[in-house]
Amino acid sequence: MNSDTDRNRDADRPSARLRILATTDLHMQFAPHDYLSDRPAPGRGLVSVAKLFRRLTRDFLSCPGTAVLLVDNGDAYQGSPVSDAVQLGHDRVHPMIAAMNDMGYDAVTPGNHDFTFGLDFIDDLTRSAHFPFVSSNIVRTSDPSGRQGSPGFVPLALIDKTITAPDGAKRVLKIGIVGFAPPQTVEWESFSVGSDLHGCDIVETARQFVPRLREAGADIVVALAHSGIAAAADPDVKENAVAQLASVGGIDAIVAGHVHRVFPGPRWDDLADADPVAGSICGIPVVMPGAYGSHLGRVDLDLSHDGQGWKVSGFECSAEPVEAADDDLARLDIAPIGQVVARTHEATLRFIRREVGHTPAPIHSYFTLAAPCSALSVTARALERFARQETSLADAGLPLLAAVSPFRAGGHGGVAGYVDIPKGPLLLRHATELYPFPNDLCAIELDGDQLRRWLDHAARIFARIEPGGHDQPLIDPQVPPYQFDVIHGLTYEIDPTRPTERVRNIRLAGGRAITPTDRVIVLTNSFRASGGGGYAEARQARSVTRLEAPIIDILTAYFSLAEFDPTPQEVWRFASIPDTSASFLSGCGSTAHVSDIVGRSIRHAGSTDNGFQRFVLDF
Repeated sequence: MNSDTDRNRDADRPSARLRILATTDLHMQFAPHDYLSDRPAPGRGLVSVAKLFRRLTRDFLSCPGTAVLLVDNGDAYQGSPVSDAVQLGHDRVHPMIAAMNDMGYDAVTPGNHDFTFGLDFIDDLTRSAHFPFVSSNIVRTSDPSGRQGSPGFVPLALIDKTITAPDGAKRVLKIGIVGFAPPQTVEWESFSVGSDLHGCDIVETARQFVPRLREAGADIVVALAHSGIAAAADPDVKENAVAQLASVGGIDAIVAGHVHRVFPGPRWDDLADADPVAGSICGIPVVMPGAYGSHLGRVDLDLSHDGQGWKVSGFECSAEPVEAADDDLARLDIAPIGQVVARTHEATLRFIRREVGHTPAPIHSYFTLAAPCSALSVTARALERFARQETSLADAGLPLLAAVSPFRAGGHGGVAGYVDIPKGPLLLRHATELYPFPNDLCAIELDGDQLRRWLDHAARIFARIEPGGHDQPLIDPQVPPYQFDVIHGLTYEIDPTRPTERVRNIRLAGGRAITPTDRVIVLTNSFRASGGGGYAEARQARSVTRLEAPIIDILTAYFSLAEFDPTPQEVWRFASIPDTSASFLSGCGSTAHVSDIVGRSIRHAGSTDNGFQRFVLDF
């Protein structure tokens, strides 16, 4: 057949366009408001997303041959003070579900944090949702195929969209949905879900389920992957498997997430088989729309119909930033998701503004990656006090230590993502600012060698320092701050000139050196106790005891005590490296706290265009 005949046949085929719009990692961020600092955050939250969603669908759907699919990629129901303020009951709809119902979501996949409250919580959500919860690789152990037909999540879904052609003819577009989360979720959330879940490899599961969707009649397949993007050689590739997922045949578009980053974008130039401008990996459109409602993912698929089904003939892909309108809060009542956001927002503000104590000095995390930190010290003291007074751990006769890490210390949190609690009243939100997750306290028994490996894993956050160098970064940007555990009750040195085994001279607070055969008890959170963050030593521990006490409650109780102490405690220090320095960035409020730095030579060295403050540390 000649090329002219081919072109004529192509012109006769009905064409259409499907717009896929996606959110990810909302973390119960409803309104454009930072609930940890209690101040407006324009361009953030589901209400801002809803306004952008309305704009991206209104004109698009006015054209013939179009349809819209709205999906969420997980971690929507936990992660901010809003989730603590919300009391979920069986007789009413969870506010995030109510908002998603109102916006018309078509499907969601649960992320790892959505399992934090247990399977009964997810079952409650799904009972009132007007859309399926699709989880293909995180399955219930009672039925490896996924318990279809019962409350809870299903392994796959088919969604019908009717396409109206310019001539008025209607055709059905069948969209297959698969959903994935890191298989490690079952370990990270083991204290919440017990042995009721099984995690399967993302890529292998896709190879199993995508053909099943095609056999069931799916014209196109969309993968909701609560997973990041990493190269095949990356040690976390099983968790961040989107690049490998893109090579699975039969997938037409992927929504990525989990790591709170944006794709397409400028920071992915080194990724093989990726086009960070067009937004594709292995030729498949991939979108990762940030976190907390910062972006709305958009994938436009061009479709043609060959008389038997729809095929993808082209695509456009982008992560659309939401509008940062100053009047977002004032217009909550007229947002597409209605009064549910306004009611939840006001209830959360009343919750977080409760006064629970007083601090005689500021508490902040501006220098937590370089110097003693009051934010970490307060958290550690709260855990130690609880363990000694409320449990029998003090009777074990072993040293009692506390491992804490900074959840707000820049990184993906940006220039405002730091703890900054002023001298004066302590509010309930300040406890959440220090510890934003609903983890329980756990106690782990380790030997001295396991303890050393734990500290070495934490020391990965520092970039390799060259002796005699002066224009070099202190922090490895690929390691998020929350991976940096500081173990109180010890003193130790970190030598960042070494590639491995960086921690040395580990001693108990009294001065005695730790030997490989010593035994200690480490207080930590339930996420770390299950091996979360790559801390394999927790999984190998002699024993793990869950104390059934939420850390946020332990902190709140400590706030109310007369002996509350915000003094930063010296735990670790850098090894001496003569004539060597490195630089790091901190938040916009850091310059007001330079005088708080203890035992370090740190000086201010200007600011960046995006508001970060630059500091230089002399070793």
